Amino acid sequence: MKDRKFMKKMVSVRMMVFCLCAGVMALAVKQLPIVRTAPQVIYNLVEMFIKIPCGFGAMQLAWNLSKKLNMKVFGWIGTIAYELYLLHGYILSHVEVSWTGWMIFIVASFGGAGLMYKTKKIYEPYLKKRI
Repeated sequence: MKDRKFMKKMVSVRMMVFCLCAGVMALAVKQLPIVRTAPQVIYNLVEMFIKIPCGFGAMQLAWNLSKKLNMKVFGWIGTIAYELYLLHGYILSHVEVSWTGWMIFIVASFGGAGLMYKTKKIYEPYLKKRI
């Protein structure tokens, strides 16, 4: 049983490394002049071969780290993700591009999203009764 768990973990790590390496190699291919001057379809295909493997590799990395680290912060971000999605663009358009603007953006986005989430939780039972 222990050997099986170890092998499963090794396959997971190998897959993560393979995906990240494939994405980086596709990124190198994208820099070639023949790809840069190719039709848009070819360029988009190369872009897809960058983003999909790197995405899988990043997800695998997050999965592996979640077993080792306390991921309560990411759980909270996942909980307010929809509210954060709704607010971030509006807030981003109202802050300047600087370190202070960046800090204001982070605090305002997460604070506003948390406030929206708490408000939604308070009024959710009343809204469900009416529907």
